[in-house]
Amino acid sequence: MIEKLNEELRKYSNGLDYYKKIYEEEKNRAKREHELITSSFYELAMQYVILKNETQKKFNQEVNKNWLETERNKNFPLGNK
Repeated sequence: MIEKLNEELRKYSNGLDYYKKIYEEEKNRAKREHELITSSFYELAMQYVILKNETQKKFNQEVNKNWLETERNKNFPLGNK
């Protein structure tokens, strides 16, 4: 009788160890996936900021160039009107 109970306890214990192992593996997998997703979002955000800054810089250069040409034409007309 005691042997039978001990055998059942061993089976139960082995089952718990198995599920504990699976739980730890899933937890680690989820943690790695979270880190990958987080780093991907960060990289995407950085690329967006860089693109936005470059576009804004080009736009500002173009606006300043056009403004400068307009002011030159107002103050020093060259007869192209």
